[in-house]
Amino acid sequence: MRLSWDCHTSSAPAWVYPRSYTVRQRALWDWRPCWAAAGLLAVRLPFRQINWLVAGVGLCALLGGVALAVPVGAMGQYGALVILFCIAQAMACTFSIFAVSAIQQRTPEHMTGKVMACVSAISMCAQPLGQLAYGLWFDISPGWLVLVVSGVSIFVLGVGSRRLFKKW
Repeated sequence: MRLSWDCHTSSAPAWVYPRSYTVRQRALWDWRPCWAAAGLLAVRLPFRQINWLVAGVGLCALLGGVALAVPVGAMGQYGALVILFCIAQAMACTFSIFAVSAIQQRTPEHMTGKVMACVSAISMCAQPLGQLAYGLWFDISPGWLVLVVSGVSIFVLGVGSRRLFKKW
């Protein structure tokens, strides 16, 4: 049994995986703790409280802005942003799964395809517009200000949408 690190395939020691695993299978294997956490979150989080996922995304953006404003060095800022935005992305993906499920459950069966196509088209068209707006905003303002204002806005939106999700 070899106990050295195999840095060409994944971040885990070579003895963790059977030899027949491919690089892709090993990479997926490394994400087991994240899958477990997502499963526990999905089981424990009722739909009427998913507004806290949106508020959490806002909180991560707000903390990212604070990390950019504090003089901790480039690597400290980079590390904080990576961690915070990974957490925010996990919350956004979880919210998206809940939202798509809710839309499909509340749509008549013969209209599901059309409604989901509209939802997908709207989100696909909104994404580049958002990137354009943020790109312009980052050009004219300091990055920490953009993240703080965005974070506060998203947090307020998440907390304010509490009544909307309680109705569903």
